[in-house]
This record gives sequence, structure tokens and C-alpha cells, in this order.
Amino acid sequence: MEGFFNQKKDKMAALTLFKEAADEGVVDAQYRYACALLDKNLKSKLKVNPKDAVKYIQLAAENGSCPAQFQIGEAYSKGRLGYKQNLKMAELWYQRAALHNDKHASIAKERLKDLKKTKSKWSLN
Repeated sequence: MEGFFNQKKDKMAALTLFKEAADEGVVDAQYRYACALLDKNLKSKLKVNPKDAVKYIQLAAENGSCPAQFQIGEAYSKGRLGYKQNLKMAELWYQRAALHNDKHASIAKERLKDLKKTKSKWSLN
């Protein structure tokens, strides 16, 4: 793999730098560090605690990272990353991401509305 100016990519060094920046409050680094911790290739090389990934993605979302907000919405929507399925919380996080003009979040909000309609229809019968 080649990086910038034909340098070899070093994912482990990148992980270290992302963590350093994330711990210093750099929002993009918080999100990227969380994503790196969830990367299948890195997970197999490291002993990653999934709670660390969740901690950093939550931190990034709370600090205004649009992609992190969308991912938290997805986690609540589908009951992943240790979050229990909660459609109200999913909608809240999708709304936050949508406020940043995230197209995926807007689509996900519509998907949730349809899901809620379907659930309420079935619960009335």
C-alpha cells in the first residue's frame, strides 16, 4: 500500500496518532479512531475492546461529528454496538445528522417513519 508521496501506509502508526488527537478533543480524530477500532483487519491484529470504539464514536457524535451522529442513529435503529434498539433515540441522532445536510440521515429518518407506521398498524390489530 502506498500513502502520500509514495510512503508506505502504516495503519498502526495512524491508529496511535488518531488516538492522540482524539484524546486532545479533535472531533474528526475521535470518529476516525472509533472507525479504526472497528476495522476488521486491525481488530484481528489488536485486542480491541469494543467499548472503546463506542466511547469514541459517542464522543465524536456529541461533539458534532455528522458521520458519528448518523452511525449512532444506525446503532440505535438496529440495536448494534451495544446499544439497545430504540427508535426514538435513532430518530434523534438521525435528526442531528440531518441538520448537517447528511443525505443518508434524511433517508434513514424516512425509513424510521415508515417502520413506525408499520409497527403502529400491526399493534392496532
